[in-house]
Amino acid sequence: MTDNADDNNLTDTLVDIASALNYPMVVLTTLSGSHPVGCLVGFSSQSSMEPFRYTVFLSVKNHTFDAVSVGSEVCVHFLASNQKDLARLFGEWSDDDIDKFDHCDWTEAPNGAPLIAGVVRWFAGPVVAHDATGDHHGFAVEPRAAQSGPWPGQLDYQRVLDLEAGKGP
Repeated sequence: MTDNADDNNLTDTLVDIASALNYPMVVLTTLSGSHPVGCLVGFSSQSSMEPFRYTVFLSVKNHTFDAVSVGSEVCVHFLASNQKDLARLFGEWSDDDIDKFDHCDWTEAPNGAPLIAGVVRWFAGPVVAHDATGDHHGFAVEPRAAQSGPWPGQLDYQRVLDLEAGKGP
C-alpha cells in the first residue's frame, strides 16, 4: 500500500497504474484560420450520456491546442488497429514542422472540420466546454454528425508506446 505522505512513491505508483491502461487513440482535427491542423490524442472519453458528449484532452504544449476553443468545430477520428501510420503522422510530427494534411487524404466533415480519409469511425461537432485539468485541458465535444463503419478494432495506447511525441520520424 502506498503512503500518501511519500510523494515520490505515490507518483511512481500512479504512473505504474496509468501505464497499464489501454486508452483508444484518436486524432482530433480542426481549422486554424482556414488551415487544417490535427494531433494524436491519448486521453479521451465519453463524458456525458444526455446529451452525448465526448471529451478529448490536449496538451497545453500541442500546436493544435491553440486552435481549439469553445465553439471550435472539430472532428474526432477513432483509429483502427491497422492505422498506426496515421498515429505516427499525427503523433510524431508537429504542425510547426510540416503540413500533416499534405501527407494524408482528407475532405471536410459536415461541420467543415478536416475529415481524414479511410477512418471509418468518427464524429464531428462543436466544442461546448473547456476545462483546465493540468498540463492537459479537456475539450468537450457535442457530436452533430458521425459515422461508424466496420473495422478491425481500435488502435490503443499499448500499440503506440514506441512513438516519440512531436519528434518526427
